[in-house]
Amino acid sequence: MTLPGFTAEVAASSPASAYGTIFGGSVAAGVVAAAFGSLFPLIRCCRRAPLLGNRFVCVQRRQRPGETCTCIATLTGPLITCKDNVLTF
Repeated sequence: MTLPGFTAEVAASSPASAYGTIFGGSVAAGVVAAAFGSLFPLIRCCRRAPLLGNRFVCVQRRQRPGETCTCIATLTGPLITCKDNVLTF
């Protein structure tokens, strides 16, 4: 099996250089920003995906405080939807 655009050089390089992503002008700042995402709990949802040969597919997402998240089964696998629980007066 071959993947178009995938070479050993791309695999050995850092993700930021492979995809050309820079956060805040430096790659290090993007790494620091990503570390703060781990303060929130990680939600994982796994379901069968009928359109993908009935394979078992998992998705995950960070849940922020004040959010209610649910897992929905779709034909292409699970989908996590979240809504804010903000009180308005």
